[in-house]
Amino acid sequence: SNNTININLRSIQAFLNWLEKEKFILEAPKIEQVKVDTPLPKFLTPAELDKIYSFTSDEKLLATFRVYEGLGLRLNELQHAELEGDFIKINAKDSKGRRDRIIPLPDDIKEDFAIATQEPYRTDYVSKTFTKLAKKAGITRTLHSLRHTFALRTLMQTKDLNMVKELLGHSQISTTMIYTKFPKDYLKTVLMDNMSDKKLKATA
Repeated sequence: SNNTININLRSIQAFLNWLEKEKFILEAPKIEQVKVDTPLPKFLTPAELDKIYSFTSDEKLLATFRVYEGLGLRLNELQHAELEGDFIKINAKDSKGRRDRIIPLPDDIKEDFAIATQEPYRTDYVSKTFTKLAKKAGITRTLHSLRHTFALRTLMQTKDLNMVKELLGHSQISTTMIYTKFPKDYLKTVLMDNMSDKKLKATA
């Protein structure tokens, strides 16, 4: 696919840049990547999340899914996440963006975080199982959709794109701006209103 081609091209470019830095070549040629259309983020509505979670009988696995949803972590970051008071710290060496970042830990997933990080499941198992459970629920989504869901929900709650950028660990604001392509009224309808209804039912 074009995306796979671009991943390989970026690796080649990084190698050429290293050759230039180490003075094995005078100047690294610039490799142009294949142009691809940027798809909209694939998020999950509260109803879809409830449906997937209803098929998850393993308490630890369910806690793990909720942590990914509540913190917007990349797949490999949970195993390296450090608890510091009411915050989660991701060190630069364990982050794709190579930047330290701090994420608030919501009260409602503190117990989930403790369960998920006690001898955590292998990342490939978590990812594959989520995809299987989503398919069982009639939903075509991967674990990464929980990160998209977190990003869109946070953007709606804070209306602060820069904050979303920092929480996700993006190096460029242009990467985060993909989340602004959805109309706000649409996001409010599919993400926020349903969440409010659930909270009201939970406290009733």
